[in-house]
Order: sequence, then C-alpha cells, then structure tokens
Amino acid sequence: KSGMHGMSGEAFEMVGAIPATVEMGGKVVSYNIGSFTTDTPIGGVGDSFKGHEFHHSSITDIGDATFAIRLTRGVGIKDGWDGIMVEKTLAGYAHLHACSYLRFAEAFVDACL
Repeated sequence: KSGMHGMSGEAFEMVGAIPATVEMGGKVVSYNIGSFTTDTPIGGVGDSFKGHEFHHSSITDIGDATFAIRLTRGVGIKDGWDGIMVEKTLAGYAHLHACSYLRFAEAFVDACL
C-alpha cells in the first residue's frame, strides 16, 4: 500500500507504483556520492556518481524494498540506501549530476529501447 501523510497529518492515496508511505516534514539538503548496487534505467552495477538531494519528506513502510543505490555521502531513504527499484522504476531522493556520471544518457537510452 502506498500513500502520503501531509504536514497536518491528513492522508492521501498515491498511485501505488512504489509500495511505501511518504511522510511530509523536516528538511534534508545534502551532496551525494553514490554507486549503483544493481542495474537500473540510469546506471549499472558499480557505476558511481555525484549529486545532491533536497527534500521535505521521509519514506516509511518500505517493507522488503530493493535498494539500487548505496550512498557514501548523503542521507537517502534509509541508512545510506537510496533508489527503490520496482521492476524498471527507480524512485529515490538522489539527483545525480550528469557531468559526474557521463554514462547516464547512454544508460537511459538503452533502458528505453
């Protein structure tokens, strides 16, 4: 089940693509350094990148989610892990800087073909 809880506690139903709950509140601003631990639509196992995250939420009730990104710098979703993978969907807080990871465009186009 997926959903979102607003700042005042109100609940909203989400589309359900990612089995998790989003809790609004707080603020995270961080630079990221990470690497992919599984193949994703934007990168392969072992590929590393730099980027940032900026969010006013946390993701909870993630169950046995498969994470695709391990951060060596940054917060991510949980304990330095980011990028929940569900089939070919990658959902996370890390925004990679394309100039730090030049294979991004190639990997994305390959995933679309």
